[in-house]
Formats: sequence, structure tokens, C-alpha cells
Amino acid sequence: MNGKEAGAKPKSLFGSVVCLAIASVAITQHAAAQQSAKGDELEEVVVTATKRSSTIETTPISMTALTGQDLEERGITDMSSIVQSVPGVSMRTSGPGQTELEMRGMTSSGGNSSTVGFYLDDIPLTSPASAQNGKVVIDPNLYDLNRVEVLRGPQGTLYGAGSMGGTIKLVPNAPDPSAFDASGELILGHTDGGDTLNNGENAMVNLPLSDTAAVRIVGSQEHLSGWIDRKVITDLDFPAPTSATTRGNVAAAPLAADFHDVNDEVLTSARIAVLWNITDRLSVSPTFMYQKITQDGLNLIDSQPGTNNQ
Repeated sequence: MNGKEAGAKPKSLFGSVVCLAIASVAITQHAAAQQSAKGDELEEVVVTATKRSSTIETTPISMTALTGQDLEERGITDMSSIVQSVPGVSMRTSGPGQTELEMRGMTSSGGNSSTVGFYLDDIPLTSPASAQNGKVVIDPNLYDLNRVEVLRGPQGTLYGAGSMGGTIKLVPNAPDPSAFDASGELILGHTDGGDTLNNGENAMVNLPLSDTAAVRIVGSQEHLSGWIDRKVITDLDFPAPTSATTRGNVAAAPLAADFHDVNDEVLTSARIAVLWNITDRLSVSPTFMYQKITQDGLNLIDSQPGTNNQ
């Protein structure tokens, strides 16, 4: 079955206020000039690539940082969008949760060890080298991130093994004891060839517990419609090959079962972070993360050239 994913982009409406009074026009122009001058200033991005806070300009590492505002303005919601936004980074994927990241041409082919480290804050998410799928990383939900740091390799001992090509570090927003905060997001879309509407819901709540402690909870639910049909035929009805290298016409064989959109994806994730500032120089910040991705079938098909029959 043919299918392509298509995301609907919302149209933005812009309005402008026209001031009729001469005095109001003068004040508005003055305020606009100040705002323009402020907008021309470069925003300073603080990173923790060396395990201590510093700016990009003063950090002696080849790196790219995307702030949370950048992610929101560009509509970046997944790892593939980040890879497309940062030069020198590439990826190979066979579906959700089966992504291989590569940087600076350091391929991971030929082994089970990744060449790109993957971190959530300071927690490594890269699989062990001895794992069956040691090269792949999970596809975490990117809602409520403070920034994404892409550190080009080879990285030193700060990030350990698996960072020869570089390291990608996701830094979520930390709990804030000073104020209550909450946000939500709804994403709708459509998959060409899919039967259902794509939808994603994200929510965040920041709860101050005291002047020195707070908890931040982030939850996400996402459904992406599948576009691959699985057609099952019995062994007795399987067509005989027409030659030593060509199989029979599988698409014309009688069907025993027909499953539609088997590569439907459902993602459920939750992230809970606690911050306790014990003293001015000592803080404790445990983090819990849960994510589950389910599919009825892989994003793979078996087809003859020129067809998309599974």
C-alpha cells in the first residue's frame, strides 16, 4: 500500500494596530524602535556541555545549541527534525525506537556499539555495547525542553564510551520553586493512506513545594496512523516462483487475513523531576522517566521492484 506521512501546518494570523492620534504615533514609534534594538541583540545561551554552566562562545567545544524557544518556533517535535536542523548529524531509522544517530561521518555499521552518546540531562540513554540493538536509541518526547546540545566529537571522558562521533544532550526545564506554572499542547495531523486522525497531547505542571523545593510533571500521549497493510496467505496458496530468482505473484494469491494500518504508533510518556535546594551550593534533583511505544507491525515491507505489496 502506498503511503506518505503529511503533517498539517497551522496558518498564523498577524494583526497590526494603527494609531490615529499624532501623540500615540510618536510614542508607538519610539517603543517600536526600542523593541527593534532589543530584538537585534543576540540572546545568550547557557550550556552545560563541560558539566558546568558556560556560554557557547566560551565553551571550547564544537557544538550547536537549540533553545526551547527555537524548538517551539520551528515546530520541532521529534529527533528527525533536530537532525535536519543541525549540520553534520545524520540518522537511520526503521521506525519509532529504532533510530541510529551518526555524527561527523562516524558510522556505527559493523558492530553493536553506538558512536553517538545520547543523554537526558546527565542520564545516559545510550544502550550498552553488548545489547542486541546497542546502536539504536529511544525516540523521546521533546515537550518542555530547555535546550538541545549537539556536541561534535570525539568527546572525552566526560561522556564515556559511545561518543566518538559526538554527543546529543537533551536538557529539560528544571523545577521552579518560585512560582506555579502549567502548559498544554494539542497536535493534529493526517497520514496519507491512514484511516484515523493523528493526534498528540502534551501537558506540564510545575508545583512549588516550598521556597527551596518543587516538582515538575510532564505527560504526553501520541497516536500516529499507520499506512502499511499486512496481507496474510496460507502456505498452500503461496504462489510458486516463476524462476530461480523471481517469486510468484503474491498479490494475486487468496488472502487468509488482511490487517489494515499495522504500523500504527502509540506513544505514552511521563517525566517527573524534583528539585530540593538544600543550601546555596548543594541541591538534590532526582528524575523519573517512563516511555512506552507500541506498534502492531514494523515499518517494513517486502515488495518487488515497482510495487508496494507487502
